[in-house]
Amino acid sequence: MHFCERYPQNQFYGYSKSWGLFKGWHTDHNGNWPSNYVMNLSSGTKLERILSKGDFQAKVKEMLSLKNPKTGHRIARGTFRALKVKSKSPGRSRTGKVLPEWNAHYREVMEAAKTAGIKGDFSSKGIFICPGYCGDCLPNGKHACGDKRFEDMAIVIGIH
Repeated sequence: MHFCERYPQNQFYGYSKSWGLFKGWHTDHNGNWPSNYVMNLSSGTKLERILSKGDFQAKVKEMLSLKNPKTGHRIARGTFRALKVKSKSPGRSRTGKVLPEWNAHYREVMEAAKTAGIKGDFSSKGIFICPGYCGDCLPNGKHACGDKRFEDMAIVIGIH
């Protein structure tokens, strides 16, 4: 976090399964997060295994409610969920052309998300499918995971 503060002109984001560490940092620093940092709540945390579904959802909501008191902005953009699928992502063409293999992979990941009951992060914004290569998901090399416009969207990646 000190590195983020040292370079305020840059935007930073990260993923974590260790939500307790971030909750502790939030408490220890009175919620004063660098304004240029965004966290993604990664799937695969042990909390998914040890908590009931309802308690786990409550924990996700708790993490999504953490805000910086100075800016009023949330600390976590939303969830980043990995789902097993059969296909491997071909990525997306940097020329903007959609690859046929991408369409098939996209449909498979969407179906896996539907089967898993993933509709979004407690909102109607829905889900965004990650192509698997950072910088390929949005124009000009931008990243949905670090973009606050994607708050409340579950970002889903297909893994094989």
